[in-house]
Amino acid sequence: MKLALAVMASQLMFPKGSTMEQRQALLKKFFRPPPGEMLRVTDRAIAVERRNPLLVKGELWIDPPPGQCLTVRRDPEERDHTYCKETPITWDIFELDAVGRLRFNVFIESSPETTFISWPTPYRVANYVPLGAMETGENHNIPIQKCEAVDAGTHRKIVLHTMDGRRWFIFLPEYDQPIKVAEPIPNLHVQSDVRKEENPEATETEKKPAKSVLGQLLSGEYKKERKQEFNFRVKRRHAYEMSSSGFSETGSPQGMQGKCRYRFSGAPGDPESGVIECYETDTFDTIYTHVTCFSQFKPKLKPAK
Repeated sequence: MKLALAVMASQLMFPKGSTMEQRQALLKKFFRPPPGEMLRVTDRAIAVERRNPLLVKGELWIDPPPGQCLTVRRDPEERDHTYCKETPITWDIFELDAVGRLRFNVFIESSPETTFISWPTPYRVANYVPLGAMETGENHNIPIQKCEAVDAGTHRKIVLHTMDGRRWFIFLPEYDQPIKVAEPIPNLHVQSDVRKEENPEATETEKKPAKSVLGQLLSGEYKKERKQEFNFRVKRRHAYEMSSSGFSETGSPQGMQGKCRYRFSGAPGDPESGVIECYETDTFDTIYTHVTCFSQFKPKLKPAK
């Protein structure tokens, strides 16, 4: 009898044959804020975890319908949590995915369907190798709390505020320099090579597919590739290049000899955000981060003569 009632309750909540989109819409009223709305953390929460910003905590609420429980899976390696009454749910920055989303899978008693829900946040996590640490393989992840874009007419500047209290400055050049992309030669039959096709835009100096910094460190390839030429993860198409002096933590260019590659939008999996990647700056051997306010600017190209 109890099982039959549970099945009836799940069918009332999720009508038979309902789609993922329909189930997501039905679940919205049982969460505060509802899935799809922006999640934020408080300044106090950031101050509490200043030493380890990845543990900065936020909160949302779940309030199941009367007589019904909702089970939430947040991590496949952690046990599920079942909620039968109004309850706060604590989350932290570490749980966000690469594009700043908090993701839950929700189950209902005696129902086979799994419903995916998520919340966006304004936060992104940068990855960097400190200056001089390339040989040791040291690298860090740090959340970006806020992104500010300033266009003073004579110059364009972005300020990234990290959750550990630092500020990173991106000074864009007077004119953005597009990176040339080699166009394929038409009507030329070329034997397929999967290893080369993984990075079809590669030049002669970029022969290997781009890997994450962490992936290269774990595979032992990073040091070898870096000595040859820095292998950007930011693809060449729709990207621009500038001196690494344009990326600074001190707020003043240091005349470094590295390069930065950036895009105003279309970051991987995060189309509304831009992305920047640099090597040999005044503070880092390498840095990679999505930049949510990059899209407030438009490319500024040098007028044709």
